[in-house]
Amino acid sequence: MAIDLDSGVMLKRHTSGMYVYMYFDNPGVYLNGFGKEVPEAIAEEAGFNTKLYAKEKLKRERMAEAMSAIEMELELAKEQGTEKVLVEGGGYKVIGLGLGTANVLDEDGNQMNAQPIPVEMAKALFKKLTKPEKE
Repeated sequence: MAIDLDSGVMLKRHTSGMYVYMYFDNPGVYLNGFGKEVPEAIAEEAGFNTKLYAKEKLKRERMAEAMSAIEMELELAKEQGTEKVLVEGGGYKVIGLGLGTANVLDEDGNQMNAQPIPVEMAKALFKKLTKPEKE
């Protein structure tokens, strides 16, 4: 795998003449010109602020773990049947998923929101969807 220079990459030159790359969307992961990971020490010698990027990398990893745990918990709630109808009417209903989140569904079961949203926001969306139009 070669480095894609058109997709947001920072490059620095090591004292040995080797180029070290880091994609902006993957901080703290340093690559050589062939896309193979290189040690952080080499990246630091090339001039990367490895302490800063290590913190950003850790933050991204922890956020990914947290999102994974939340998604697993929501899937478990679906499997266990802990979803419950919070509000229903006008061809729509708000389904509580747990963790203070909900989905708004139409009468055919189509989800109106892209991903689970806070219950208050779901109820507000429900209210707008079921509000009769003025003539």
